[in-house]
This record gives sequence, C-alpha cells and structure tokens, in this order.
Amino acid sequence: MYMKKLFAMLLALMLLAGFAGCGASGGEEDVETTASDEFAALLDGRKPPGKLTDDEKNKLAAEGKALGLNLDFDAGGLTITDGKGDVIFRQENDGTLWDEFGRELIAGSDWPDNEFTRQIPNPGLETCAGTSSSEGIEVMLDEMDEAAARAYVESLKDAGFTNELPGMGLKSKNLIEFKAKNAKGYIVEFLWANGGANLTVNK
Repeated sequence: MYMKKLFAMLLALMLLAGFAGCGASGGEEDVETTASDEFAALLDGRKPPGKLTDDEKNKLAAEGKALGLNLDFDAGGLTITDGKGDVIFRQENDGTLWDEFGRELIAGSDWPDNEFTRQIPNPGLETCAGTSSSEGIEVMLDEMDEAAARAYVESLKDAGFTNELPGMGLKSKNLIEFKAKNAKGYIVEFLWANGGANLTVNK
C-alpha cells in the first residue's frame, strides 16, 4: 500500500503542475488500485530503467498506456509523456527523475541533501514526494498525524525559523499552518490537514 500511495502522490504532483496523468484514471483512488508495485518501483528508484530487462520494460510500457501515460525507453533512460505527447518527466538510468522544468523529483524516504533541505529538519517519513530545484523545494508528506505535525513545527522553530510571517490565514481545528524566515533569509511554509502536509523552503 505504501508504494501505491507514493505513486499516487507522484501523479498528484504532476496534476498540480498542470499535467493530466492521473485525470485519465479518475483520481488518486483509481491510481492506487490500478498501478502495480513494479510500476511504483520504477518511479521511486527501487528498480530504475538501467536495471530493467526488455520484457520488464515492455510490461511497464503496457501498464503505463493503461494509465494514460506513454513510456519511451532509450539508451539513457526513460521519458514519460501524457496522451497529448507532452513530456511529464525524464528518468535517468540510475533512477534520477526530472520534470520538464528541470526540477528533480523527490520520491520515497530518500531525503535530498541541498542548500534548502539543510535549513530544515528531515521530517523522517517514509512516504513523501516533491520537487527540488535551484529555487527551492516543495514536498508532499503523507501519514503525518496532528501530534507529529505540531512537533515538526516546533523543530522548525528550534532550527532557527523564529521570524514568523503571515500565512494564508486559514482557520480550522483540523489545520496547522506555519510560515517563518530564518536569519539566513530562507522561508519555510508548512501546511498540515487531515494526515497530510505540504512543506516548502525557498529564499
């Protein structure tokens, strides 16, 4: 179930970026019940293009087509396009994923090491998906309960994000919102609701 959720989160990111990848299958629930663990293993780097046999590539390409995605394997890796032929992302043979804007895709529990992630504590969750670029990171976190969310906000404050900034002003007992800047000028935004969270860091 974890890998199915991760796959659904990756497709949700594509949708947020303006892609129609998961729209063709009717949303996250359909993706979870349709996508195989082998397909998720391809996307989260457990079994990247460079480790696949020709038979495995053909099987995954067929599954991708059923999900409304076109998988084109070549000597350098894999390109995935939507039904219109627009590139959704490119995957290298070692599993590194890039979207069409040159942002690296973050998947699974492999927390990236860059100038933005070094500003904040690692959330320590197994299921996350997001993007990383020279402008910042944006990550979706899954299966985070309210206590963990409140504890993470406190850890952000301990990490130096003490200059709180106005957020979106959303008010709900089932929502936690935190936005602050540290002494180096980095801005973190954390929004939690009903077991999932969105985390961004930029400057």
